[in-house]
Amino acid sequence: MESVLARDAIEISAIDQPDPALFAAIVRPLAAFNATFAGTAEFRPLMLALRARPGGNVVGGLAGDMIYGWLSIQALFVPQHLRGQGLGARLLGSAEAEARARHLHGMVVNTFSFQARPFYERMGFTHFGTLEGCPPGYRCFYLCKRFEPGSAAKSHPSEWPSELTARPRAASSA
Repeated sequence: MESVLARDAIEISAIDQPDPALFAAIVRPLAAFNATFAGTAEFRPLMLALRARPGGNVVGGLAGDMIYGWLSIQALFVPQHLRGQGLGARLLGSAEAEARARHLHGMVVNTFSFQARPFYERMGFTHFGTLEGCPPGYRCFYLCKRFEPGSAAKSHPSEWPSELTARPRAASSA
């Protein structure tokens, strides 16, 4: 049975370098609470590496998490000198193919106003929210792409519309 603590017996402290045990102490009870409503979260990371050549150094890629039936894209980066060659579309297409193969509902991403909103919209994402002043002087846009039930991913670039595979965007990070 949990004990009830007096309000003045509780301390809140900021920890600059938390360890995994502290993170687990916070997340595990939250996950247990969430499971009573949404079922057990099956968390699975997704990493797609963009290499300079086969077996070479990683120069960009895509990092995301699959949880509760969605792929949450945390980062997608293509170096400036490689942009406009369809690599961002290929990364996103590979991520989508992986998400569809796992029968996920869709993908969600956020991007700053100086980054890649037009790219994600060309790739079929829909804007659903904006956070003003994040970072200061800019906006953070939230976008998602819901998969239609039974639709198949177009996982090979030859199946994609040409405007998605080679579109230079100097201000884009994708």
